[in-house]
Amino acid sequence: MMIVCSKCETEYDLGFAPPSKPDDYPACPECGYNEGKAAALRRMKIKCLSLENWHLFAEEETGPFECMSDLSCAQPVFNRDGQYYCRESKRCWFEIDGRAFRYKNPDMFLYLLELLNHRRLRQVEHEAIGILITQRICPKALQDLYEREEQLRDLRKIRIETLTGRTS
Repeated sequence: MMIVCSKCETEYDLGFAPPSKPDDYPACPECGYNEGKAAALRRMKIKCLSLENWHLFAEEETGPFECMSDLSCAQPVFNRDGQYYCRESKRCWFEIDGRAFRYKNPDMFLYLLELLNHRRLRQVEHEAIGILITQRICPKALQDLYEREEQLRDLRKIRIETLTGRTS
């Protein structure tokens, strides 16, 4: 994990996860300043999502996470189940049952985050754009917005089914 010294603004690497004790936290190699674990963790820019359904049942169906080609083992940072993305180091990982696994490519996490941050269309807007599409008079920008909304609705439906255990 890369951090920036708050005193001299030099960027230096801590490895993937910060040390567990404040005393083990490395000082800046340029100026020697050691701000401590708490301050550095406050400055981390982390995005977090809950685990998806496939995370919970993947090991039962496909084998251990360690055997999956697009994942690598990592040290847990938060010891809390969830998906995480560090905007500074551009690394993405998930933690489950006290273990952590890093994705080789964070694109799927960023796609999910973009969908979940999308402003939903009201039902009237959604139906109006649908009518324009069926009449073949809809501009490309509105078609893209409609497709994004459809993806969002499908994703939210899946996430609700995952959290409640019900299917519709």
